[in-house]
Amino acid sequence: MTALDHRPPATDQALWDALHRATRDQLAIERARAEDALFRHYLPLAGAVVRSRTTGGSGIDSGIDNGIDNGIDNGIDSGARGGFDRQGAEQAAEVALARAILDWNDPHAERFESFARLIINRELRAFGWRTRPRTRSAANTGPAW
Repeated sequence: MTALDHRPPATDQALWDALHRATRDQLAIERARAEDALFRHYLPLAGAVVRSRTTGGSGIDSGIDNGIDNGIDNGIDSGARGGFDRQGAEQAAEVALARAILDWNDPHAERFESFARLIINRELRAFGWRTRPRTRSAANTGPAW
């Protein structure tokens, strides 16, 4: 289940249709309104991606308290800053969501959420978050690629 599963799919498609009509008809104000509506519509997705990276997808903050990494290994490397900046991460995720909306050219909404997650995760990595590589077990002696 994703952060957006509670919405009817027709709502997603109707918003994208409005954007594509405004773009096709070169209606700048309507296009801006449609982009804004899409951003607000998908905003919960950006927060869900940040939470999934900080909680391992459990929905419970494990190791994050008041925006500072308290030393519990949650699989997130916060980079050289030595701390966890949730507000900065959420802002980075929101910027990435806006970029994903602006870059999406497909008239169909079905695959947008996957695309947006990809763009948001890339932005979070650029922001300084890297998921730590899993260690290989002794039983797994195959190639490391």
